[in-house]
Amino acid sequence: MARVEAALFDVDGTLLISNDAHAHAWQRAFAEHGYEVTVTRLRRLVGMGGEKILAAVDPGLSDETEPGKSISALHLRIFLEEYLPALPPTRGGRALLECLGSAGSSAS
Repeated sequence: MARVEAALFDVDGTLLISNDAHAHAWQRAFAEHGYEVTVTRLRRLVGMGGEKILAAVDPGLSDETEPGKSISALHLRIFLEEYLPALPPTRGGRALLECLGSAGSSAS
């Protein structure tokens, strides 16, 4: 087997089951700023990126101006502090990383 020099993954939804957690964190962040958005709606938007989620909820929101900047920051804080520690790995995610680790550490 050839030695693995590098591997690049999008962790959210690829190595960790995180989409629902992001939707809940977004919902709470929007609610803190007076926006009523359902988790169901946000769940469909997860994966678009924060800038696009903000604009989908309110076309006037941006992650470069207020209140969009604060909503994005709050989403990230809620996600990292409250949801990330409990996220399960995707099926096969751990095995994939272990395999890559083994392949990358083998001597050629």
